[in-house]
Amino acid sequence: MIGCLEKCAKDVDCISACYGEEEKAEEVADEKVKAGSLVVTAESADDAKVFIGRASDLDILTFKTSEEVEISRITLERYGYSTPDNVYQVWLENEEGAQITEPAELNSKGQAKLAIKKDYRKVDGEMNATIVLLAEGDLDNDGVADNGKTITKPGATFGFKVIDVTSTAEDLDLGNYKPATYEAIAFDGAKVTVTQRKAAKPKTYNFQAGEMYEVAKFKVESPEDSAIKVSGFTLEDMSASLDVKKFLDEVEVTIDGKEVSKLSAEANDSHELAISFKDVEIAAKSRAEVIVKMSLSDDLDKFGDTVEYEVTKLNATDSKVSSRVDANLA
Repeated sequence: MIGCLEKCAKDVDCISACYGEEEKAEEVADEKVKAGSLVVTAESADDAKVFIGRASDLDILTFKTSEEVEISRITLERYGYSTPDNVYQVWLENEEGAQITEPAELNSKGQAKLAIKKDYRKVDGEMNATIVLLAEGDLDNDGVADNGKTITKPGATFGFKVIDVTSTAEDLDLGNYKPATYEAIAFDGAKVTVTQRKAAKPKTYNFQAGEMYEVAKFKVESPEDSAIKVSGFTLEDMSASLDVKKFLDEVEVTIDGKEVSKLSAEANDSHELAISFKDVEIAAKSRAEVIVKMSLSDDLDKFGDTVEYEVTKLNATDSKVSSRVDANLA
């Protein structure tokens, strides 16, 4: 899903409106009665690297609350042998692989102010989130940085620490931790193709509560020289007709006919369905068929609505290294 700032390009009025939304969210958080505590800790990612010009997973943050707390913004500060211009964007993703903050650039102080999306602001107990960094690169190999900044050189290091959280918590503990730093390397990584075709004629179902209905089918093709591990994907409902978040009961995913395990599915107000599961390996030079089925609750009272899912994000890594794969969402 494209964030507010990503839609703006260089439109100054649009950018101002985006920041206005963020400030409004913070004002709402400030107006609410402060209560409870929020503790933020970090765990480094073992053997992780920063892949220049590609999204890279860094620290895993844990937000622990004593009661329900609403978080509207998280501020990260950069550490390491790098410059703010080496950062294209940074954001947070949850355990399902859903992007829970808008991507942000760094300001002149080397800080990123991440606005939490509405669906993910309430935390009651514990929430884990991964810091994802897109280091400035040269994807076109034309000698020019992708965002007009400074191309990251191999050997540069990056680390981020939470220095502030805007929330309804009365007590905030950011932990006394030293941020881990990760070395940047030049690595193209595995490239996969996701083939998805819109059905010539949509399927029509006579609804029964609890019955599983097929809502998506696509194929994932691995590269010739490397197996990949798929751990989930995000589907977006292009019709935005049915409020799946309101009526979702269960989700089932099969890959080449075998049901995945430890599945978690989360629908949001942006008509996205983020799905995660235990890693499934797809051998090199192979094509696997993925089928998604769902059941809806007996509270469903809207008939004639449609669901038209499209894969907008694939969560997968190269089986040989901890690098995310580049997915061509054909």
